[in-house]
Amino acid sequence: MTAMENKIIISEDSKESRYAWHDGFPIGNGRLGAMITDYSWFEEISLNEDSLWYGTYHERTNPDGKKYLEEIRSLLQQGKVKEADKLCYLAMTSSPKYFGSYEPMCSLYLIQNVRGEIKNYRRELDLEQSIVSMSYDVDRLKVRRECFVSYPDQVMVFKFSADQPRLDMQVNLVRRPYDMGTDIPEENVLHMPGQCGPGGICFDCMLTAKTNGRTSRIGDYISFEEASEIVLYVTANSNFYETSPYEKTLQQLHNAAEQDYEILKERHIADYQALYRRASVDFGTQSVEALPERLEKVRAGGTDKGLLELLFNYGRYLMISASRPGTQAMNLQGIWNKTYAPPWDCNYTININTEMNYWIAESTGLSECHEPLFVLLERMVPNGEKTAEHLYGCEGFVAHHATTLWGDTAGNGFSFPSSVWPMGGAWLSLHMWDRYLYTGDQVFLKERAFPILKKAAHFFTQYLTLAEDGCYVSGPSLSPENVYITEDGSEGKECMAPEMDNQILRALFRTVIHAYEIVGDCDEKEYQTYRYFLSKLRPTRINKNGCIMEWDKDYEELDPGHRHISPLWGLYPDSQIALDKTPELAKACERTLERRNREDTQGFVGFYGWVGAWVACCYARLGMAEEAKKCLYDLLKKCVTNSLLSIYPVYQIDGNFGATAAVVELLLRSEEDRIVLLPALPAELDTGSFHGLCARGGFVIDAKWREGKICNAVITSRNGNICRVKAEGCRGVNTSFVVEDGFIVFHTEKGRTYELLCG
Repeated sequence: MTAMENKIIISEDSKESRYAWHDGFPIGNGRLGAMITDYSWFEEISLNEDSLWYGTYHERTNPDGKKYLEEIRSLLQQGKVKEADKLCYLAMTSSPKYFGSYEPMCSLYLIQNVRGEIKNYRRELDLEQSIVSMSYDVDRLKVRRECFVSYPDQVMVFKFSADQPRLDMQVNLVRRPYDMGTDIPEENVLHMPGQCGPGGICFDCMLTAKTNGRTSRIGDYISFEEASEIVLYVTANSNFYETSPYEKTLQQLHNAAEQDYEILKERHIADYQALYRRASVDFGTQSVEALPERLEKVRAGGTDKGLLELLFNYGRYLMISASRPGTQAMNLQGIWNKTYAPPWDCNYTININTEMNYWIAESTGLSECHEPLFVLLERMVPNGEKTAEHLYGCEGFVAHHATTLWGDTAGNGFSFPSSVWPMGGAWLSLHMWDRYLYTGDQVFLKERAFPILKKAAHFFTQYLTLAEDGCYVSGPSLSPENVYITEDGSEGKECMAPEMDNQILRALFRTVIHAYEIVGDCDEKEYQTYRYFLSKLRPTRINKNGCIMEWDKDYEELDPGHRHISPLWGLYPDSQIALDKTPELAKACERTLERRNREDTQGFVGFYGWVGAWVACCYARLGMAEEAKKCLYDLLKKCVTNSLLSIYPVYQIDGNFGATAAVVELLLRSEEDRIVLLPALPAELDTGSFHGLCARGGFVIDAKWREGKICNAVITSRNGNICRVKAEGCRGVNTSFVVEDGFIVFHTEKGRTYELLCG
């Protein structure tokens, strides 16, 4: 790889960033994580393990749901919104209202006795090596640290080195306020057991160390003196994964500590780079300036296209660090959480946030990192079948707006503008179809994706009801997490057939129909049933304001600046709406974004955090390059910490992944049967290149451009499908081809690379 924006730097001048947890650098291997904040004489490093959720699974489905379902629908159809909302709240929401939170594991405390004024401070996250380093001078001692979390060796490693044998430090493990104490199973091994609530998951965390100085164990501390090198090793396991987590943890600890540090580090880097180096973008910059200073310049009105490149790289780094085969899916904070009552329980919010976490998995060459989401979905299906039966009296599989480690599928809690929304499982299942579109893996489609897609679609063939206009409609449902105003001034949440439902159902039925045709040997009656329901869905409509109509009637919004842009789901992440296919609907999407761009009821003006990232993706789909770029710069100005983590208004990692997805959309748009290169390229990025971006249909693409036009592009075919590609400045390909509606169309062979003819 060429030298690009692969480092996030915080220096001595970045005083405001120090000591804040969310200004730290997250490190992880998918299962284990740590947040590296800053030097302090009494320093805390928060540690996480991805299966540590409070409590255990509860069957929470409301037993009265089926009893009142038809009455709720009748009230909605009669326009009695307040009555319907009240009854829906009582009969359809879960009990207990909430499930347990994702919990921290514990904290590693470092007490450092060499103190004094810190000089020449520098903290750096190397995205290409997945290593955090820190260097500083204190009391005439030059200190350097390295931290990483190894996937092949399943260990967190913290190395301290100095130019003199004067390191003086004590370490221990603490889990306040749920500390069960620390014991010493072996010399220089600290063991902290823990449990996540009554009957909850149990875990074992262990620490050991190697040093060239003096070591002693006093109480529950390990103490180091007169050292110039100290290496700490931390491992952990839970009984969610292991029948004997204690033995597994001790074994991993021994295996790691017995290795030479440099070999351990090299194994970590090699494993990480095998994923990270698959894809890159290059906008022609490389800065060695500290990130907080760069952000300040952007906030003052400057531009820094290197930060757009950094957003792309950082999102991929976070995905590799938080979602690997054999681990859990990423929650609202990835795997990094410091508190026992985190915002929104650090759950899987599946009405946008969890899906956004994985928008870049296939397009940036990280298909393996998508796997934990599918495992979570497979865990949800048996629960979702029970919820479908007990709450709705239907067969098939359903899930609502949030889930947990155990795959909970009931409508959740008091957050009523989000709770009773039965589309979460359907949306998640479409991620499995996207995996197929990118990879062409027919075994995956037949054995894993198709059965779940069918169960999701089967539920809706029983759940949908026939409306007066002859369309099949969902309901009770809602438009996440928005509220409308009726003609009499009442506030409404639930409705029949909100637009997002229609769009997800359209995608689901189309997908199942297509999957039937690919898999073959299908049940003809089922196949025709899905075709029938697809033909009877209500089409997307435009309201009196020229926007996409969000609800079943042309209501006004309580909050015109509401953060969710749910009725634009068909524009992005799906592609039902497109400039060249549905120009009137595309214009209505643009108008919807204009209308949303105002102060919301929480006092935020414009598009923030994950919202801004989603809007940037939508603008890119509309070909509005400068508007998309502005959204990304607004994220940098208002919605990232000094370590580039997304906040809205609290730390929430989906904004990082959404921003990476938006950068991809500027450079490459792909649908099932066509590809567009540089579909929304901002003028600021008029020269650059990308490597390894993936397209639906099974293609991997490298491209270079100059003055906004492709000057070199190669396409590698994964599966031998027909390729349809459009790129300004390209006039053909080095094989036989035809041109259809501006697209270069050619047959491909599996594994072969094709070069576009440019200029």
